Amino acid sequence: MYRLKSNEMSDGKGMKRELLIVCLAFLFIALPLSCKIEEKPDVRFAVLADIQYDDADPRGTRYYRESMAKFEASVDSLEGYALDFLVQLGDLIDQNPDHFDRLLPIFNRLTCPIYHLVGNHDILVSFQKKETIYKLLGVERGYSDFVVKKWRFIRLDGNEISLRAV
Repeated sequence: MYRLKSNEMSDGKGMKRELLIVCLAFLFIALPLSCKIEEKPDVRFAVLADIQYDDADPRGTRYYRESMAKFEASVDSLEGYALDFLVQLGDLIDQNPDHFDRLLPIFNRLTCPIYHLVGNHDILVSFQKKETIYKLLGVERGYSDFVVKKWRFIRLDGNEISLRAV
């Protein structure tokens, strides 16, 4: 056992050091042993991002009309998986909100829940249509969360602080 020397006891530093050692030992040894660590089941999900569909001619390296076929092929390839959910990370359209009517039904081919995020291209529209787009995609402004198999997933809206999309 460690014994304090008389000079350590008089200045209080030795007592503080010993107390610190005991507390750290408790935290690193006793506390983890007393905590029940809950195992969480595996979660299977898919992520799609930046489809940016538009009925427009190519510009540079962007082939807007081709993105529809690629999107459909992606969704079709996911049908064989037992997904718990899919996350669409935004920029589903390039700028025309009328194109949501063409794209959103494709998600219905999947049987899993779909969680959308809104990208800056999705809301580069008039201010009046922004709230409509958020509602259409089932997104609350700011942030929201959902739980799947004891895992919490948090959706953040980066457009809240974006200078371009606000």
